[in-house]
Amino acid sequence: MYVLNGRLRLVFGDHDLVLTAGEVAEFDTHLPHRFGNADARPVEFLSILGP
Repeated sequence: MYVLNGRLRLVFGDHDLVLTAGEVAEFDTHLPHRFGNADARPVEFLSILGP
């Protein structure tokens, strides 16, 4: 995941992160996970999925 604008909250496994514009995250999507905006403002991000 690559954050374009805003703040993204990413929760996976035992991790609870807030990413800001320009930050990236990579994780095994077999882990339970969820993501969304970290505050009341919108967030824009790119997500690339692969095998």
